[in-house]
Amino acid sequence: MRTKLVMLVFIWLMFATQPGRATEFRSGNDVSVPAGTSIVDDLVASGANVNVGGRITGDLIAAGSQITTSGAITQSAILAGGTVNYDGSATDDLIAAGGTVNILGKIGQNALVTGGSVTMSEKASVARDLSVAAGNLRVGGKVARNLRATGGNVAIDGTIGGNADVQAGTLTVGPGAVVRGNLTFTGNQQAKIAPGARILGKTTFIKVARPEKPAAAAATGMIVFWVLSLMGAYVVGAIFIAMMPVGTARIADRIREAPWWSLLTGFIVLVVTPVAVMILMVTVIGIPLSLIVLAAYMISIYLARIFAAIAIGRWIFGMGGRTQPSQYLTLLVGLVLLWVFGAIPFIGWIVRLAALLLGLGALASSKYTMTRENRQSGQL
Repeated sequence: MRTKLVMLVFIWLMFATQPGRATEFRSGNDVSVPAGTSIVDDLVASGANVNVGGRITGDLIAAGSQITTSGAITQSAILAGGTVNYDGSATDDLIAAGGTVNILGKIGQNALVTGGSVTMSEKASVARDLSVAAGNLRVGGKVARNLRATGGNVAIDGTIGGNADVQAGTLTVGPGAVVRGNLTFTGNQQAKIAPGARILGKTTFIKVARPEKPAAAAATGMIVFWVLSLMGAYVVGAIFIAMMPVGTARIADRIREAPWWSLLTGFIVLVVTPVAVMILMVTVIGIPLSLIVLAAYMISIYLARIFAAIAIGRWIFGMGGRTQPSQYLTLLVGLVLLWVFGAIPFIGWIVRLAALLLGLGALASSKYTMTRENRQSGQL
């Protein structure tokens, strides 16, 4: 993504300045840019269903339950959703995260993708490097340079122009696969390489021993840590409720009122802030500011799940007809549910990530709204 966009988004979210006029914002249940139309701006979109079939002359940032792109994007695409279908083309990078991510289009630079299931079709292409973390991954297209993959099950059926570095439970290299560089596989069993596969460089297997079942003491330690972390989060949340009851409730309500917008905003803050900190550090004179921003960023990451837990608790009590429950009780109920579901194998990381993005986005949005209202009232 362009440095200009990184700095604009970072400043807007973290310091609550006015949004740039060169960015178009769209949100709602269904957000669409029909084929044959164009937006001569960066587009930030959030909704249950986001469908971009037209041309975006700038960057595309989208979050929702289902994201579909089939048009041309002249810069980068950042996509987050339950299901992400990327088609069409992007001149620069693709960053995508979702439960299911399907890559069918062309990427002009690098691609960074994470998801439960990631599929790169035969017609897809990446002009530089592809980096993926997924439960199940299939690479069927063309990667011009290197592949770096981490996952449970990885299959390579396409062409890798450089090296392929895979860390996974299983690796399958299909009969039509071509790796022009070296293939390095780190796992607990040998890769399955079909007879027709072509690996032009060196093939290296690094065996990783299967982890032994945790001993009783280790399991007890994990349970104790789980309980202590839950108690610590409750203490911190209770302090915030006592100090800022209205502000805390406002942030939690923001999650319930605008979940998709909070998810999108949280994703932007999570990705952009570290980049902005690095840029500030490079300038040398910005090092003091970068350290302050970094500290605020780390604190916000911790607080994010606490605000998400309060929102979950308020939602639970709201379903039971209690519209004004105790904030301390909603915090406790929400934290217990979040900690329990967050500990479930395979889906726990999705629950924790969603809570992080929702809380982080609501915190940033509420800060922006509060600052704007104070300016309008003359308090700033």
